[in-house]
Amino acid sequence: MSSIIPLLLAPFLLCLWGCNSCPFPDTSEAAFSVEGSVTGSESPECATAVALWLGDVGEGDYTYKYGEGAADGDAFAVTFDDPPPDEAILAGWAGIAFVAVLPEGESLADGIVEEEEFGEAGFTMRHAVIWKPGDPSITGTWLDGFPAGWSCGGCVGSQGFDEFEPVDCGEVEIQTGDAIEETEFCEWT
Repeated sequence: MSSIIPLLLAPFLLCLWGCNSCPFPDTSEAAFSVEGSVTGSESPECATAVALWLGDVGEGDYTYKYGEGAADGDAFAVTFDDPPPDEAILAGWAGIAFVAVLPEGESLADGIVEEEEFGEAGFTMRHAVIWKPGDPSITGTWLDGFPAGWSCGGCVGSQGFDEFEPVDCGEVEIQTGDAIEETEFCEWT
């Protein structure tokens, strides 16, 4: 009987070192991915993480969801298969996306979303995913410091509006709960 007990416990013990109840996306197959940390008192056990792009095509601002992944405890990952769609580019200038953690069990389809369509359990208050077109429509701004294509930005203070500067995507941090209250949002617009 005693030789059966280790066999019965083996799957459980192996799971302690390698089972992940929250499936993270395969970042090796993505055109671009962001893997960062989640801080605060309400970090999710397993939730959907999404990229929310600020868009404007001359008819007013809107939010565009493109990019998805997962958040689990103190980490998140979001992947992108292609460059962002035109609707996710702010006036042809650049794509700026904040990463949000949705409440557990909630999801969003790609496309324009109304704020009433989703809740946020967490948000990147000081970081953004940046997409810079090869030939941006506006130059002479903080975006000039970014390479063409995908990158990540960290908020820096400026006279007037805040700006972003290039940072390693591993530095991107989603705040939840009390960390939202304690973190100043990047006022770049």
